[in-house]
Amino acid sequence: MGATLSGGVRRNHALAKLHIVSICHTGIEVHFRRHIKCKVGLAARRAKAADEALPFRETARAKQREADKVRDQIALLKKAKPKDEAAIAASEETVRDLVKLSREATGKADDIENAVYDLKAVNPNRKPEVDRRTPSELLDLVEAKGVEIAEALKKLRALTS
Repeated sequence: MGATLSGGVRRNHALAKLHIVSICHTGIEVHFRRHIKCKVGLAARRAKAADEALPFRETARAKQREADKVRDQIALLKKAKPKDEAAIAASEETVRDLVKLSREATGKADDIENAVYDLKAVNPNRKPEVDRRTPSELLDLVEAKGVEIAEALKKLRALTS
């Protein structure tokens, strides 16, 4: 009994039957397996995400303003009769760096704001699976698998000869 959730991933657990009933500006009404209802309040989540994203948005705007000022300086440098190619190249590099920083900050802000709409059904009590083998145990495993591969290659060579 599985359902396809966000990202096309199939999940098989008790809350996997997820039915979005209605979407409005106040929230999303969700039914789990038809008898458990909840309402996800989007307004509060959006406001919180906007507050968390605000510093990144401000950083992006500041970097974009700086880049615009440097672009104006580049225009003046290009109009000057004895052109200073080194200064122009340095200024263009500065513009590229500032635009890159602005885009990164905007991307972080967008990620924070888009996380509001992430309605993945995940089990918060799930324990992570951790490989606790020691390096020597892993090396022994690699050696054993190497022997298996060598035997398989011998059989294949015998069949093709």
